[in-house]
Amino acid sequence: MKKIWKIKKFDEEIVGYLCKDMGIDRITAILLNTRGIDSKEEVSKFFTPDFTAAFHNPFLIRDMEKAVERVRKAIEEKEYICIFGDRDVDGVSSSALLYESLKKLNARVDVSVPRGDDGYGLSEKVVDSLNKSGCKLIITVDNGITSFKPIEKANKNNMDVIIIDHHTPEEKLPNATAVINPKCEDNYPFKDLAGVGVVYKFIYSLFYSYTPYYNKEIVAVDLETTGLDPDNDQIIEIGAVKLRNFVQTGKFQEFIKPSGPLSGEIKNITGITDKDLSSAGPASSVIKEFNRFINGAVLVGHNIDEFDFRFIKRYIRKYLDKDIENETIDTLKLSRAHLNLANNKLSDVALFFKIKSTKRSHRAYEDAFIVAEIFKMFFKITKKIKKILEEFIEYAVLGTLADVVPLNDENRMIVKHGLERIRNTSIMGIDILLKKMNIDKETLTSRTLVWNVIPVLNSPGRMGMADKSLKLLLTQDKDEAGKIADEIISINEDRKNKQGVIFNKIMDTLEDKVDIEHDKIFIIDIKDVAHGVTGIIANKIKDLYYRPIVVLVINDDVGIGSGRSIEQFMIHEAFKKCEDLFIDFGGHKYAVGFSIKPEKIEEFKDRLKKIADQSLDDEDLIPVLGIDAEINVELISTTLIKKIEKRFAPYGQENSEPLFLMKNMELDNLIPIGKDKKHLKLIMKTEGGQSFDALLWGGTEKDFHFMIGKNYDIVFKPQINLWKNKESVSLIVEDMQLSE
Repeated sequence: MKKIWKIKKFDEEIVGYLCKDMGIDRITAILLNTRGIDSKEEVSKFFTPDFTAAFHNPFLIRDMEKAVERVRKAIEEKEYICIFGDRDVDGVSSSALLYESLKKLNARVDVSVPRGDDGYGLSEKVVDSLNKSGCKLIITVDNGITSFKPIEKANKNNMDVIIIDHHTPEEKLPNATAVINPKCEDNYPFKDLAGVGVVYKFIYSLFYSYTPYYNKEIVAVDLETTGLDPDNDQIIEIGAVKLRNFVQTGKFQEFIKPSGPLSGEIKNITGITDKDLSSAGPASSVIKEFNRFINGAVLVGHNIDEFDFRFIKRYIRKYLDKDIENETIDTLKLSRAHLNLANNKLSDVALFFKIKSTKRSHRAYEDAFIVAEIFKMFFKITKKIKKILEEFIEYAVLGTLADVVPLNDENRMIVKHGLERIRNTSIMGIDILLKKMNIDKETLTSRTLVWNVIPVLNSPGRMGMADKSLKLLLTQDKDEAGKIADEIISINEDRKNKQGVIFNKIMDTLEDKVDIEHDKIFIIDIKDVAHGVTGIIANKIKDLYYRPIVVLVINDDVGIGSGRSIEQFMIHEAFKKCEDLFIDFGGHKYAVGFSIKPEKIEEFKDRLKKIADQSLDDEDLIPVLGIDAEINVELISTTLIKKIEKRFAPYGQENSEPLFLMKNMELDNLIPIGKDKKHLKLIMKTEGGQSFDALLWGGTEKDFHFMIGKNYDIVFKPQINLWKNKESVSLIVEDMQLSE
């Protein structure tokens, strides 16, 4: 297939700065710049994502507090809670994560996933079954956002439903007790969590609710004064930020008119001018409003105990004739006790936590905002909460990698930290599965999980037996884990065989089903085969022909299918325009699953083809290889590859594995390799005579049109090959063309 080679542009000035000021080699600096990482702070955050700093506040997601309260009520009243997941690894790991977490809180809970030919998501049949079992609270994970009718049925049966999902919502949401989905909430800063990632956020919120500051009002406060004596000097500005569960719910910012003019020194320190104070209110009215604002809140400040609180108590006693006994938290004391900094000034602590500030002078509200951020860093993830999150992060890494979500922001943090944990996994079933697959845990990478482990875990779900993968994640019995692992490995072999048969059947008749030259989307229907592998097959055909692919299996009175798309065509949006034709559908930008009645299929095909024709140009159907850099042969080494792997992995969407270009490489030899000789090992020589093994996956001698002895430019991913304890450089070829 023809591909367009496009070398990514980089900023020479920024690359030079990263090399000089941070001591980074040029290749690493280029890779950072092409990923939009240009500053010391961004480099640090990318290379070593801090668990606390990268963890956004889950209470920013709508209905989070509502869901927490409902689950706590169910736990306290011993109500029967039923978790309902999905059949893929994201759904199964989400189910296991929530189940184990609720068991830790002594909940009365059970968990199930679709079996056999059960469709996607919560169904009325499932609701009926759960109702008969005595379930009072259903929690859907990795599904539920489009389950309108089943949720209405649950409501009629006096069953509450909490939806924890990440799929694209419709304009109207189901009438559930709570809907937790970052895609429904504009305030949440990261929309691309996997289903298990959203469950992970809920777990945090639930366990946080058992800490002292859950649902308490917190007010971060800072004062600007005419001096440092709380017994005699005056307050000239009050700034305060009100928080509830780390979400800002209010602000207070007022000047107080002093009894005389400010000194030049105070003006310089605070940046407060006579003009600022010209409209300031009297202390009596400002203090009255401030007292109403803080009410009984916990007050937080930097040196609040020795400074701010003494001023506040004096003023309230003077103007309101009363004493206040609000609890205080002093971030200065906390930083001295926990941070081991040379200086614990507010600016130093803010710098330690990478809290950005644009202010050039002391101002009360700006400082109060920084105090609020420091409070979050200290209390957002306590030692107890962090221990729980670390314990459960293994489930989160499995689902996050399986669902092929962008590996940036929180997803990068989950996978980066989760991989460290899974190398010493506490999940018995995963430990035994890795051993049976002869996978070394110590050298485990995201690539190993994505290419080897996750397909095996996914297979039972594709074959209608997702409960086996769920049991593997939950069992504490070593013998049972071994037995299930063997079954799952066997199921995966069966899946691959059936997948191969179906794929070959489709490819044999593809030219009868579609116009390969002119169709901008392939819609392929097939009868009387299993539908569990349609997603894999659609993805495989998409990679072969680089266009959106829909594979539809028609059995009896229903068609069940999957769609996979290229980045130029948002298939979920296209399906949305056809939703009146479906029994059900759901998914993401580039992947969908759906069911349809046979009599609607032709209309569906016509409509979807028209949408694709209107949306896609011929140029959109030519894949583009985004090359990170052209590299000189002398730079390629196992040392460089290890350095890149350590710094840039895990790889995925929006952080793809680096692609390099080397020119004028002579093709010295080619050797068919693999079980069925379906791959090629190319021996490539440089002008200096140095040889490299270059692997071309899925390339056979028959299909290989390049000649030994000629020079070629190759685009590749560098990897390390380990053979008999000896490391060597291996080039994974993405494309090659004759050198000019």
